[in-house]
Amino acid sequence: MKMLAHAEDEDDLYLFELIIEELGDYGYDEPSAIVLMDAYYEIFTGSLYSKANDLTPLTMDFYRHQGYHCMANRIYFHIVLGKPPGEEKFVKWYNKIMKDRRGF
Repeated sequence: MKMLAHAEDEDDLYLFELIIEELGDYGYDEPSAIVLMDAYYEIFTGSLYSKANDLTPLTMDFYRHQGYHCMANRIYFHIVLGKPPGEEKFVKWYNKIMKDRRGF
């Protein structure tokens, strides 16, 4: 629950709860979803990883801006699927799964 400790207020806690619920759509129970969230948080907020990959460490503002649905999908994409950082790769994958879910 490392990530939950970084909540700045009740709204952040609610955001994390929604991310956990959304990860449930991929079949993860609450404890497993928390492990995934913690792994993502540790990687993408860590300065060593960010510097090594020429990334800006993520902040709570990023989580808030993206929202629970997008963050759950980012966690799944990077942690579960093991995809490397890259906004273009994520967006391409995300658009594909959204089309598949909607049947377009």
